[in-house]
Amino acid sequence: MTTVAPAGLAPALAAMRARLGLIGLLFGPQLLAGLLPAAWSDKLYPYLPVPAGAAVANVQPDSAALAPWPGFALFCLYTAVVLALAAWQLRRRDA
Repeated sequence: MTTVAPAGLAPALAAMRARLGLIGLLFGPQLLAGLLPAAWSDKLYPYLPVPAGAAVANVQPDSAALAPWPGFALFCLYTAVVLALAAWQLRRRDA
């Protein structure tokens, strides 16, 4: 069964779905890593999007985080992947 939204509500729902998808891409892997055993989670944590981006802004070096330049490079890679997915979605949906 499908639900039909009023015409003015459809763009707002689509925008909300896109924002939730972006939040899921940023924070979802971090939440899923928390479900792994501690030994795996500790090794995976520095390579997730949020800690990799935070490695650039850390004033005190953190032994559990990446160094600033590798963290920045990894965060740029995540950004490039998200932009590539967005471009793919735009080409697929735009007539």
